[in-house]
Amino acid sequence: EILLVPVAGHTRGHACIAVQREEDWLLHCGDAYFSHQSVVAGGEPPPGLKVFQRAAAMDYPLMLANQARLQELNGRESDVRLFCSHDPWELSTLA
Repeated sequence: EILLVPVAGHTRGHACIAVQREEDWLLHCGDAYFSHQSVVAGGEPPPGLKVFQRAAAMDYPLMLANQARLQELNGRESDVRLFCSHDPWELSTLA
């Protein structure tokens, strides 16, 4: 199964792509965040990325709200694995 999950804020119409695998769900978050530190409990992106996110976001408060939703999902659902387009650490854990 493949699902589109709306997460506006970065751009109008931005969406995550969820792909069901045998053991879990893989959630490609695109540009909803730029560092895995944004979606761990109590985490924040590095200062430079935080500035970039603010400048690049179409609706910064909405983007932050969606990051908080992803952080909550990441913290409670063991069968959902999040990753974004720009984090080399996340890419290496999926390789």
